[in-house]
Amino acid sequence: MFENYKNHINKLLQESLFREEDIYFIDGVPNEPEFLELFTYYSKALIIENKYYDFEPFFLFFKNDISVNAIAGKNEKVFFLGINSGLIMHLIINVRNKTFKINEELIPTSFIKNLDTNLNMILYQFCIHFTFYHELGHLIQFSCKKEEKRNFNINYQEDIKKEFNLRNHFLEIDADEYSSLCLANHVMNYVENNLDNTIENYIFMTKLCISSIMMYIQSFFNINQEFYLRKNSHPHPVIRIINAASVVKAYIINALKLKGMEIEKEQFDFIFDSIIIASQMPINRFNPNNYKQILLENRNDIENYLKEVKKYNSKCSAVNRRNESLLNN
Repeated sequence: MFENYKNHINKLLQESLFREEDIYFIDGVPNEPEFLELFTYYSKALIIENKYYDFEPFFLFFKNDISVNAIAGKNEKVFFLGINSGLIMHLIINVRNKTFKINEELIPTSFIKNLDTNLNMILYQFCIHFTFYHELGHLIQFSCKKEEKRNFNINYQEDIKKEFNLRNHFLEIDADEYSSLCLANHVMNYVENNLDNTIENYIFMTKLCISSIMMYIQSFFNINQEFYLRKNSHPHPVIRIINAASVVKAYIINALKLKGMEIEKEQFDFIFDSIIIASQMPINRFNPNNYKQILLENRNDIENYLKEVKKYNSKCSAVNRRNESLLNN
């Protein structure tokens, strides 16, 4: 069973991992119901995932930090996953509560007709889910027995200035891929349970998912920074977007094949349609022309870089451990 947030935080403070001023206490704050709902949902998710990956004891909390970021880590005794209060407020204000229009030609008629919520809420949920599952991917990496004696603490704002390290790039790409697989599974489940099971609805929901990842990553990474491959602690945001989008797309295509639904050639352009949708979204720092230019000018280099990173092939890969779990359960 999960416990209430205040009791949970009191136990976290007793571990002396964080100071009281580091914690965002949600009692009486604006959007308290949203924070409580997220805490409850993700606490239940962690309880379920812990059965397969053994990262107990763990603490989920909101960090008292206005930046758009999250953190995952472990020490000798506990695992922790923190989502900045600034990230939640950023997505509530700039995604959930904003109105915007997507090119109607991209939206299937049956999608809107049967939708039980609005597009803003779907995008908001995809963005927060991507954060949570990415950080969960790190917990799965850290809980691997091979790594049990190591301490970890991954935080973009603190780590980005560090020098290139292949292992760090691998951990980020792997956590992105784990998160992307989880989101793709959400896509399939949402359409199956809430919409007409048409290939058009699966494709459009996939495009919303990919465009949310694009929008989310570029909301706190400088998407227009000079392109790089083997620099910094984290991969360039365009590389992360390309890889995550490819993972979602491949999962959906395979899942639809298992349902006897084949995607035709003219329906394959998931990624560039998603770029168009992302450029129409509320958090609009996304320059589709810049993205396309980087992709077209560096395609071969990006492919070679990703092959190199994935050759690291850590036994503690979150994706590998997920696949093993699916085979064994």
